[in-house]
Amino acid sequence: IKSGLSTREGVVAAATTLVSEFYNQTGYKLPYELLPSGKYSGYGMDPSWGTNTGNTTYRLYGLDCSGFVSWAIHNGGFAYEVKSARGWGNAGIKRSWSKGVTDSSARPGDLIFNAPASSNGTTGHIRMIIAVNNDGYVVAEASSRKNGVRINNISFTSTGPYYLVDMSNYYATATKVTDYPM
Repeated sequence: IKSGLSTREGVVAAATTLVSEFYNQTGYKLPYELLPSGKYSGYGMDPSWGTNTGNTTYRLYGLDCSGFVSWAIHNGGFAYEVKSARGWGNAGIKRSWSKGVTDSSARPGDLIFNAPASSNGTTGHIRMIIAVNNDGYVVAEASSRKNGVRINNISFTSTGPYYLVDMSNYYATATKVTDYPM
């Protein structure tokens, strides 16, 4: 079994590696794409990432924010689940966070998502914590069409509202991958 497979650390390694390896192999940032290709259930990189979708407005195949989180969790060793940002927000224990209020128990592999922006409780964006330092959280995220998939910092004093999602129970109980290619 590969080191870290089916662990929180394996998920963080997958998220971090995708951001750097796509650039190393192609010379381009991995694009952000909401539809139609924002979710990819395979292992490794999708050969269509970075290619033209053929739409009249030039868009590149890539991942959206929840697709990126789904990809990282799957490639870190867990069974693939297609979840929206809202779905991933409900996959763990939610804790609200406001400016100047930090949660010292947040760890790499936990999630940060925007507080619900609408009356039906949907959220617009989700990120994965890949490191915690004295200033805040280092996150991997499929950010926007302008920024693509990237690593970014969120200060503990950033204005929110955000929610932290503790994924400990998810990682302990989710179905582990048994057919990961060697």
